Parts: sequence; structure tokens; C-alpha cells
Amino acid sequence: MQISKDYIPRDEAIFLVFNVVQLLTKKSDQIDNAKIAVLLLIEKFATEGYFGKKECMVFLNGSFDTFMDGALFKVKKQMLPCLLAIAKHVDYSVFQTKILKTYMKFAEDPIWGVRRVSIELLPQFLNMIKDSETNDLVSGLDFLKKSLSDDSRWVKN
Repeated sequence: MQISKDYIPRDEAIFLVFNVVQLLTKKSDQIDNAKIAVLLLIEKFATEGYFGKKECMVFLNGSFDTFMDGALFKVKKQMLPCLLAIAKHVDYSVFQTKILKTYMKFAEDPIWGVRRVSIELLPQFLNMIKDSETNDLVSGLDFLKKSLSDDSRWVKN
């Protein structure tokens, strides 16, 4: 985020990157690398606090479903860290219906690499679930238990 601090004001940097994300999103139906670039930018800017609820919701309500349609491994692999960064900025109901639901779907993915990313991020996702949401917590722990006997050694190790 050095560019924002040294060269242009923060608000202008946010506006500029948000517009770049929107432009890349328009190309994402043709190019998986554009999707990955968008996910990386959103993850970085959400993690650093440059993108807040507004920008994260624009992605979730506008492009998310398109990104998920027929997503290949490399897009899915980058989607979970992006969603984790977004989760800090959205309402809990959005976390449950979009982000956690997607996480649990990826936890069952037939591609071992997607399951591996899911298990690596399990602690962070479990920390975001409210203590009162026992079903969601149990589902996460069931995924951990299932992962210990996964067919792929890359998932269970």
C-alpha cells in the first residue's frame, strides 16, 4: 500500500483501484487471469482496510456469482482468501449466506487443492463464526475430522 502513502492520497488510490477492479471484472468472463487479478486486489485492499463494506458488497452482489460459475481450480484457490478478507467488512448475515456457505461448498470440492486451501483457512473461518451458531461450528469441525482421512495426502497432512 506504499503507492497510496507516497504518491497519491488514500481516497484517490481507493477510487483508482476500485475502478481497475471494475474494468477487470468486465474481462473476467473471458480470462481466468483477470478473475485472479480481481481477487488478489480485493483481498489486499480489504485486508489493509482500504476497501470497506461498500466495495466488498459491490463485489459480492455484482461479480461473485459470475466468478463462481464454472470456476476452475486456480480461481477457487484464490477465492477463499479473498472471501476471508471481505468477511471482516460485511454484516454477519452476509458472512453466513455468501461467505461461509461458499467455504463449506469448497470444503467438499472434488479437487484436492481446493480442499487443502479450505483446511488451511479453517481456523480463521471458525474464529468468525459466532459461538451461538453451533451447527456451523460443528460443520467446520466435521470437515476437520473428515480431512484427517482424506484420500489426498496433501489435504490430510
